Amino acid sequence: MPLRARGIATSSDEKKDNNSTNDGKPSSPPNVKDDNEKKNVNNEVTNATSSFRRPFRTCSRFYRSRCRNIKRIQLDAFAIMFLIWGITLYFSFSFGIQHAMYRYESFFDRNICYDGVSGEKPFSEHEGTYDMHARAQMVYEVNERLYKNDSKIGQTIEVFSNSFFGNVLVVEDEIMITEKDERNYHEMISHVPLAYFNDAANVRVLIIGGGDGGTLFQVLKHPNVKHVTMVELDEDVVKVSKKYFPQFAKSYDDPRVTLIFDDGAKYVSERLGMKYINIAEADPLEVRIADQIGITKAKPENEFDVILIDSTDYGPAIPLFTRQFYMQIQELLDDEKGILVFNCDSPAWALDTVAYVSTLISSVYERNYLYQVFQPTYVSGHYTFMFASDNVHPINTPIDWNAFQGKNIKTKYYNQGIHQASFQLPQFLKDVVPHKLD
Repeated sequence: MPLRARGIATSSDEKKDNNSTNDGKPSSPPNVKDDNEKKNVNNEVTNATSSFRRPFRTCSRFYRSRCRNIKRIQLDAFAIMFLIWGITLYFSFSFGIQHAMYRYESFFDRNICYDGVSGEKPFSEHEGTYDMHARAQMVYEVNERLYKNDSKIGQTIEVFSNSFFGNVLVVEDEIMITEKDERNYHEMISHVPLAYFNDAANVRVLIIGGGDGGTLFQVLKHPNVKHVTMVELDEDVVKVSKKYFPQFAKSYDDPRVTLIFDDGAKYVSERLGMKYINIAEADPLEVRIADQIGITKAKPENEFDVILIDSTDYGPAIPLFTRQFYMQIQELLDDEKGILVFNCDSPAWALDTVAYVSTLISSVYERNYLYQVFQPTYVSGHYTFMFASDNVHPINTPIDWNAFQGKNIKTKYYNQGIHQASFQLPQFLKDVVPHKLD
């Protein structure tokens, strides 16, 4: 079949004229008007499109023109931020290390160890010295140090605030009292012996130590107490207590109180007309001779009904834990019903001390018994007092509890049940103390 028949033109075919129709007839000339109208329409569309796109194009040109500057700014900002981040990281890391080291070094300054080894002193400084609590420490957070100074006699006195215990009094790195739980100690050292005088009048009390005023405050709650003689070694302890513990240090203003600043052992010796022997400075032989000789001077007649020794523990206050001193105290007490009570120590950490003191005082007094108190502030929370008398039995001697109730004495720890139960000792204490509740 010829190619033409398939509609395909060859080079031999007549070329169609652009101005002719399909049938070979010439076409009409182009319509210029229509073309112009179409151009106008197209221009209007173009102009409208251009007007619509112009803002975008302007922005595009603007951003394109600024692109290089923006990138440069971004790079500069990133560099600056990286530099700041690096410096911050460096100082944060450095500060963190320094802060950690500071916390480590100042742990015992802010969280001070008391009733043991002070955090301000390394353990090695205590080697070869008396420290019954070397095996135990209690750490207290110091919110604010309110006072710290050396007293006139050389004792370091400190007061700090604690969020739980309130104001805390420290003397020579040992906790004396806290606002929260001082009542436990002071109520038990005071009301236990005074309970045997509930039905008595004109009770006379001697307090040795206790410069914080807590024991004095509890003693004066008894209206039948006629007079209290208080002998405190350090005047500055009283001054500090009046400022930071006014709630019970106000008792010093009571007219029934006579306050004497002196060594307790010295006061007792001179009260009896005897030569005072300072065992810390005297020859050991002289001390032993004094213990053997005993008392030869006449005592003031019926001087005191109750004597309370509220001192520091055995080590610092060792002159108050000697046989000679106990014999002198015995002479100052009323013969019929006189009672001596003094703080002994924590049996959990100083069992040897408790056993020694118990045995020592058993050689002087006919009746002597240990009783307990729960004291959260002190090491282990378990603390003891010594009850000594020639005639008064802590259980068998009757107590007029109705008279006690009639006094309307407000207590937070002490009551009749606690009084009786405190003399019931755990077995490990019964095994080491010589006295029994027979």
